[in-house]
Amino acid sequence: MNVANNKKELSSNSELSQADLDHWFETFIDDLKTDHMLLSSGVASEEKKILYKAIVNRDAIELARTSRQMSTIIFIKALVQDYLNELKSQNNFPLKLALGLSDSKILVWSEIEDDNEQME
Repeated sequence: MNVANNKKELSSNSELSQADLDHWFETFIDDLKTDHMLLSSGVASEEKKILYKAIVNRDAIELARTSRQMSTIIFIKALVQDYLNELKSQNNFPLKLALGLSDSKILVWSEIEDDNEQME
């Protein structure tokens, strides 16, 4: 399902318009039909298979775990992009840069030139 990635701006008023609702549901149904075709033909991603298996089986724990993983991916991506943009804005890059991820941290390893106090 790609409904969350649908970036169409909704009406500015606090209530959803009928056009907004119609567009959202049409997109949602199209996404479901696409996913159905991918699952039926055996070419869906492993993540998609796990998601739909949890939905079909009404496995709330698996759905919560999958939601947590997806939200982590979204937030981590944004944090890493912000970090790299900050390096770019300062026009000061390390010689080497590596990132690691755990459940609660983003670890950064960098190799910098000797005596580069600005980079430190």
